[in-house]
Amino acid sequence: AVVVAGEAPLVDPQAEARAQTLMREIRCVVCENEPVSHSTADIAIDMRRTIREQVEAGATNAEVRQYFAERYGQFVLLRPPATGAGLLIW
Repeated sequence: AVVVAGEAPLVDPQAEARAQTLMREIRCVVCENEPVSHSTADIAIDMRRTIREQVEAGATNAEVRQYFAERYGQFVLLRPPATGAGLLIW
């Protein structure tokens, strides 16, 4: 994984592992088909920070995914939900 200066992992190793999983499932909105875990774009850095903040605040994985989907559309999810239009993609 790419670690950028100023990005500190969460203190709780389980929470950090969950954040890392989410970072691999959420697409960078400026990179083509690249998860935020691999992107060095400024927005991806912000998105990783937001993911960590939400995990630390107790948000579930589904809540974190929903947060990004509401802001950027279902496209942001590398694995869209298997309902509606997401079902057609898969």
